[in-house]
Amino acid sequence: MTPRSLLVVACLGLVGCLGTHSARMQAPEENDHREWDVRTIGDVTDVGAQPEIPVFGFGLVVGLDGTGGGSPPRTEIRDYIENELKKRGHRNVHSVLEDPNNTIVILEGRIPANCRKGEAIDIRVSLPPQSKCTSLKGGYLLSAELFNWENSRNISTRVPEQILKGHPLVKAEGPIMTSLQGMVRSADEGEGSDDPYRNEDASLKEGSVWGGGKVQIDPPLTLLLRSNVQSSRLAGLIAERINATFPGVRYGPDGLAAAKNKAVVVLGVPLHYRHDLEHYLRVVRAIPLDRMPNSQTSYHRQLAEQLLDPTKCLSAAIRLEALGEDSVPLLKPALNAPLPISRFAAARSLTYLRKRDGVDELARLVRQVPALRGYCLTAMASLDESICQTRLTDLMNDPNPEVRYGAFRALQRLDERNPEIAGEKYKDAFVIHTVAPDSPPMIHYLTARKAEIVIFGSAAKLLPGLRILFGDEFSVTTGDDGTATVKRFSRKEKRVVQRQCGAEVTQVCKAITELGGTYSDAVDLLSKADAHQKLSAELHHDALPRLIDLSQIARAAKDDPTLLSLLRPE
Repeated sequence: MTPRSLLVVACLGLVGCLGTHSARMQAPEENDHREWDVRTIGDVTDVGAQPEIPVFGFGLVVGLDGTGGGSPPRTEIRDYIENELKKRGHRNVHSVLEDPNNTIVILEGRIPANCRKGEAIDIRVSLPPQSKCTSLKGGYLLSAELFNWENSRNISTRVPEQILKGHPLVKAEGPIMTSLQGMVRSADEGEGSDDPYRNEDASLKEGSVWGGGKVQIDPPLTLLLRSNVQSSRLAGLIAERINATFPGVRYGPDGLAAAKNKAVVVLGVPLHYRHDLEHYLRVVRAIPLDRMPNSQTSYHRQLAEQLLDPTKCLSAAIRLEALGEDSVPLLKPALNAPLPISRFAAARSLTYLRKRDGVDELARLVRQVPALRGYCLTAMASLDESICQTRLTDLMNDPNPEVRYGAFRALQRLDERNPEIAGEKYKDAFVIHTVAPDSPPMIHYLTARKAEIVIFGSAAKLLPGLRILFGDEFSVTTGDDGTATVKRFSRKEKRVVQRQCGAEVTQVCKAITELGGTYSDAVDLLSKADAHQKLSAELHHDALPRLIDLSQIARAAKDDPTLLSLLRPE
């Protein structure tokens, strides 16, 4: 039985079991061989972490188009929602739950190990047993909490086995996103129908709140000392070396790292490494246990030489980065190395060391080497300097869709309040960003994670002569005068409502949301307009740079230093 099924059974008054288990997570090295007499933190520790924390909860969805109501019989789920509504000041709770525009839902999520407090995760939404809701489309999840759950037997074998609710780890709220492909089927309203609102499209009975869960905890990472070297002295030394490598960065009262006992060192994550946890762990494990006296040792010189070796440069750059500021003079010359992988290794480490010197090279590699594109953009998003914002803004003008949208996402990570990427919220349905006004016209949308449309270049329009149906209830017609008419047949109101607006995509999308439409409806419109060649801009979706495993890049570099073998067709 899955954890979700078990939780539902437990909340219905039955007995089950659910346990959480910690997992060990390794930070792989590009080169496992040892060529030096320098002992590092990685030689005596492993990375221990719970890779993800499952969380569950219950909530209330509102704003449905008459497809909800008829809450399930009295259960602990319903009791929980009723108590929450009473806490919020609702007097007539029964009428709220029976309203055909509302429904009770089950919420699930997973907190990844690299999540920081305040970061967003996706929340899965589904219906409890015996729910009479026929579609979640267009619904909005009111604020709800998700908890971790534990089996009482994991705490003590002397107590009866039952499910125990833990702490509120996530707060969730936002619009429900059902399948972008699934369409609401027409209601069966014929005489003799047992359920006139029955919907056979199961995809609309579950959905997600993309990025709607805000993590309320800051889970630490741990370094586990290997059994043959465990001691309080060594654990303290490891914490001391980490704190010396990242001066001024604090996770708790003791700095970034703290020895909890002879076997465990608790480790925080500096803000500029939050988007690349794997790289951060590699750097931490490459920190020497003994402080290097200066930058002129044979260890430094050998690492500097290996920056020019395509099979060793990735590991060498990480080791130099782990030495901190002393390595900057050794990394800079490699920015002029003949091979792109060497230039990348040096530029990335310089950027994570908060130096501006490698940013221009990272921007060039974004355009020239697709195999490294994702890592370059991630590094650029870590340095809050004007040069990064300028270069990312320039990259949004590139003709390549992956470069353009990748740069937009990196700039969004760096500073979501940057006026270059300002967005407009269309009710609670989605956000439209209009960016890079002087670039070639392009529209981009996502099919997961975010309800977001990004319009590059001059105002994108629906061209004259378009007449299509989209979504389940919408139609649009465009005229020669630059106007568009959007119509919707509302099953709830049993009538046709319409809006007339300009043919610009932004205005048409605004009309859709004013008529009660969703992100799914807007995406369907764009897809069909593009298929009819009635869109004034190129349409792309999910144009995200892929992250090729660094061990694969290192292996490819042995035979192909230019990494051309890893290029995918543009």
